[in-house]
Amino acid sequence: EREDTAWLERAVRAHEFVLERCLEPGPVLPMRFATTVRDHADVRALLHERHVEFSATLERLLGHREWGVKVLLSDPEALAQHVLELRGDLAARERELADRSPGAAYLVRKRLDREIALAGDDLSAELVHTTHQRLADASADACLPTGSQSRGERVYLNAAYLVAEADEAAFKSVVAEIDREHSELGLRQELTGPWPPYNFVDQPERQ
Repeated sequence: EREDTAWLERAVRAHEFVLERCLEPGPVLPMRFATTVRDHADVRALLHERHVEFSATLERLLGHREWGVKVLLSDPEALAQHVLELRGDLAARERELADRSPGAAYLVRKRLDREIALAGDDLSAELVHTTHQRLADASADACLPTGSQSRGERVYLNAAYLVAEADEAAFKSVVAEIDREHSELGLRQELTGPWPPYNFVDQPERQ
């Protein structure tokens, strides 16, 4: 099993390397790893069947590349502090804890921490919605693939954006501007790419 995992990792890296090298001279239609065709005739049939679609997609991708942006909660304490600054009711309840006995304060503290965390999630969701809209406005297309956790940090946004190469500097500037705005809240923007445009290409269903 360990050998299989090592082989899979090498194969995936080789697949990604080829796609990234092909991306340098122009647009590509990336097939996901392990997409298979039986033989050369099957490849020709696929290209014939979807020639119009593939040509239109390549035309749309010409001069564009995919970039990924994640919004991560890197400092929960900073976000909690900001919530208390906005929510006077929660801040008042926290101050009242000083007058309680340690035993009584423990249960109240646990409930209050949960409410602060939920309020932080609500606030982050609002900020992330605005973030996604701003980045979508700065790109040619945008999508929201399924999110994932990263290095123990909570991921509020894991999105992909199709950006014209001529607009990439402006797009990066928007990401940096949002990162500065949200840094005091404990939120961090992570920009990755450019990538082959997996999220903006329909994958063929062929065994």
